[in-house]
Amino acid sequence: MAHSSSFAGLREAIHNEEYEKCAEIAADLSKELPDDPEVAKCEAVALIHLGKYAACLAALEAKQRPVAEALVFEKAYALYQLNRLADALKVIAGADRAGGADSHALRTLEAQILHRHGRCGEAAELYTSLIEENEAANGQLDEAELVSNALASYTLSGRGAEGLVRLETRAADFLEEEDLDENHEVAYNAACACLDGGSLARAVALLDLADARLEHATSKAEVQEEAEAEAAPLAAAGSGPSPGAKGAKGGASKPPLSEEAAAILAQRAYALLRQSVPGSSGAAQAMLLCLKVIKALAAPPLAAQEQLVFEDHAVVAVAANNLAVVRRDREVFDSHKRLKAAATEATEGKMSASQVAATRLNKCLLLLNMGKVDESAAAAEALVLLDPANAKPRLVLLSIKLQSPGADRAAIAAEALALAGGGQQGTSEGAADFGPDARTDLRLFAAQVWLDCGDPSKACGALEAVRADPQARKAAASPALVATIIDLKERMGDSGGAAALLDEACEAAEAAEASSSASSSSSTGGTQSASALLLGAAGWKVSRGSFQAAAELYDRALGQSQGDAAGDESLRVSVRAQRVVALSYLCPESEAFQDAQDALPPLDRFARGDEEGEEEEEESGEALADRLETAQLPKRSSRVKRLVVVDKASARA
Repeated sequence: MAHSSSFAGLREAIHNEEYEKCAEIAADLSKELPDDPEVAKCEAVALIHLGKYAACLAALEAKQRPVAEALVFEKAYALYQLNRLADALKVIAGADRAGGADSHALRTLEAQILHRHGRCGEAAELYTSLIEENEAANGQLDEAELVSNALASYTLSGRGAEGLVRLETRAADFLEEEDLDENHEVAYNAACACLDGGSLARAVALLDLADARLEHATSKAEVQEEAEAEAAPLAAAGSGPSPGAKGAKGGASKPPLSEEAAAILAQRAYALLRQSVPGSSGAAQAMLLCLKVIKALAAPPLAAQEQLVFEDHAVVAVAANNLAVVRRDREVFDSHKRLKAAATEATEGKMSASQVAATRLNKCLLLLNMGKVDESAAAAEALVLLDPANAKPRLVLLSIKLQSPGADRAAIAAEALALAGGGQQGTSEGAADFGPDARTDLRLFAAQVWLDCGDPSKACGALEAVRADPQARKAAASPALVATIIDLKERMGDSGGAAALLDEACEAAEAAEASSSASSSSSTGGTQSASALLLGAAGWKVSRGSFQAAAELYDRALGQSQGDAAGDESLRVSVRAQRVVALSYLCPESEAFQDAQDALPPLDRFARGDEEGEEEEEESGEALADRLETAQLPKRSSRVKRLVVVDKASARA
């Protein structure tokens, strides 16, 4: 009975969400009842709600084992918020999970921790299992939140398209366009998954939906706040508005952009970067969106300090990173200042592992572009130690070596090639840690340096190693890569080898497309690659007087474009026209030529009323046909110093 009044006060405080009062009462009771489970639970919950995670952890670690084991969720959550992710996972792994609501909550927390820890593939699978179990348990958990977080994890593990397929039925329930009351985060993370899978138009539509839902929810909240304010007791006469009251002159004002709205803007900027080329209007719009996000969420600079200060918004770091990308070699000092201020240690704790790696690498690259070679080298060496399987910091270090007076360029090229795996077919011991994209980057770097050294034979060998890598299928099928190898072979006088490679590449692209079509009717990436190769090959044949071979290649390209339901009809007409030109060199009186000419539509069918449209149509025909002839190796600066775009895919944390 001695503590009955204190327990009554404790229960009332926790029920009324008076967490300061609850924590004080619990602390007093703990002195006399250190292992009472109710007191321990209330104290831990109150401290978590107050954001006092270190104090919560200390209180739990002081408890006896039975009490501590009953509060494993609270302990794991406190560790999670302190960014001690590995320790949090150990606590969860040692928990006794017999099922029920507590088990589901603990596994949901485990998925969140895995996501933040960078183990997004594991998080995606766990979320998917929870969604399936939730249906069987009649929806004990918030399914919209589970679907949203699952999509985010799939996206950050590079499996956005897979996530959309596996969760298609579940996600569809939350993506009805007319339902503005639904969770905006599902639409946002579905957009992120679409971007990861290359469905840019669908992604933009989902971002529009997310924006509309967020605006609707914000408006409802404001109406509710106004209603509550009107229902509240009036202030004493003459007291005037409080300093933070709405509309008070000089009072606290709402931020111009919420963090959630900023995330949508940042992702719009990312979508524009994916769709735009440097210097285009789309790239300029992306830059403006990034600046809007940064300026909206930046805290006021500290007095008497000429430096930017940000709150720990991960979205600001993403926007600052992508601003540096879109600016490229312009305003590098300002870009570095903004990125350094935004991507702090505190912010990195709220970012995914891939986002942290990208922002750190870009700081390193900006230092290099600023001429701060020693600082850039130190940053790159630190990144190599942190992530030995990442080839990009090594490319930075190799680039710095190239800038040294008297650098042995041939030895540097050989070093890059050795890291990638040596010869055309073999792999070296040091290459085992690198993925196909990293190996491709290293080989392209080596090829550029060999070419700068005046050795096209070794440059060609490095590029052929990319084509020979069985895991680098996307790079191997690239029309630009094939074009460059052909160009180098011709420089070396190997015209026969160039022609043979072109024929082989076209046949391989067609075979890959046939295989892809058989397994998935929705894939168009292979069609576009095969069509580009066939059109480029046809243009190459025309330039060398092989008109019959060119006409046959145009026929094959038309066959590929017919298989692409989303194909551009004006492009197909352009290909037919180029086929007519090729046939005209053979026999303009032949029946085949006349039939091909008659198959062309009237000119006014594709006439456009503006000059910009005419330029686009011309590029879709002629530029594609000439692509093999104009493709060149990238300049060393663009390959080595290219900044990494960050996708702001988020989940609740």
